[in-house]
Amino acid sequence: GRKGVVVVDLPKDVLEADVTEDDMTRVLQLEGYKPTTKANIKQIKKAVKIIQESKKPVILAGGGVILSDAANELFEFAKLSNIAVATSLMGKGSIPEDHELSLGLLGMHGLESTNNTVTDCDCLIAIGCRFSDRTTGKVSEFAPNATKIHIDIDPAEIGKNVPIDVPIVGDAKITLQTLIDEYKTDNTNWTSEVVEKRKSYVPKMNFNTLPLKPQEAIKEIMEAITPTTIVSTDVGQNQMWMAHYFKTKNPRTFISSGGLGTMGYGLPAAIGAQVAKPEENVLAICGDGGFQMVSQELATIHEYDLPIVTCILNNRYLGMVAQWQVLYYENRISQTKLAPTPDFVKLAESYGVNGVRVEKPGELKETIQNALKQREATVIDITIDPDELLPMVPPGEKITKIVGEYKVEE
Repeated sequence: GRKGVVVVDLPKDVLEADVTEDDMTRVLQLEGYKPTTKANIKQIKKAVKIIQESKKPVILAGGGVILSDAANELFEFAKLSNIAVATSLMGKGSIPEDHELSLGLLGMHGLESTNNTVTDCDCLIAIGCRFSDRTTGKVSEFAPNATKIHIDIDPAEIGKNVPIDVPIVGDAKITLQTLIDEYKTDNTNWTSEVVEKRKSYVPKMNFNTLPLKPQEAIKEIMEAITPTTIVSTDVGQNQMWMAHYFKTKNPRTFISSGGLGTMGYGLPAAIGAQVAKPEENVLAICGDGGFQMVSQELATIHEYDLPIVTCILNNRYLGMVAQWQVLYYENRISQTKLAPTPDFVKLAESYGVNGVRVEKPGELKETIQNALKQREATVIDITIDPDELLPMVPPGEKITKIVGEYKVEE
């Protein structure tokens, strides 16, 4: 069924009860919970017909694609049908973001070109996506001219937030494979036009300025790592800058708390990833606010000798809240300026972890590469411009109404 966190509450008498080997090996059947994994073939055939007749189709991939290990099937279907793929935050990595069929992030913090494309489409194929408000914006104006096909293993999600024309209940991997089997190649749609138009919306990432721009920092992070490097993010501006600018090549290499909005998530998530994948390189991308909530986990990193590289995008603010104060509350900054900010280099060293400060363009790439080569835990304090804001859609507005200056490559 639907994968995700499960809370098991064990009362004290259960914890103290005797358990035999037979108790432990018994197969448990949960009455009433028999999820549908194989979708209705009639619904799939109906969806195929609509997709092939559409002129402006778009795929929206959510976290369900990652959870069902359906990234390969998604990519195969996208190439077969010649349909571009937008992703939700949790769907990031379900398609290589350097491929021309990748549209990138959709929604409140999404790319302008992606938001415009989804708004103009006539057929939206959503897979493993719950249509959160951060993805849709104003629901009544979300893909207003599109026939909406929704594939999800959880029937409760279908039609919950967005009215759906063709509901398909089933596992994403199995359903996508059936779609591939049923689909007849027909590449006559607007995708070549979408791809060409998107080239004029390439976000600017090259900045030779002081203070360091977060876009430049993310560019250097991408240059320093490989496609299999696991990256976790905290919550706030650092998370959205990464979601917007960082190109993920493989599933399960971009780890974020998504809709939970858990400040302090980045560092412990990196610890979990490093323990699970001890031979892989792991980076934690944190804000200075979120990092201070969990900085004591540097003790865990040191104790277990975990070679995690922690990049603190340090703008001396609780950045996302400050951004809302600037954009929507007439620049009334209240309780979001972090002063004094700790010396994160000395803090790292006090835990027996390497500490480095980066302030200029060109320094971060080499610093990360050296840390990864040495395979030693390192905290990199990156001084970035506190005034840099990522354009965003105001809450409750349609996703084409973007506030803030959008910088593109010249």
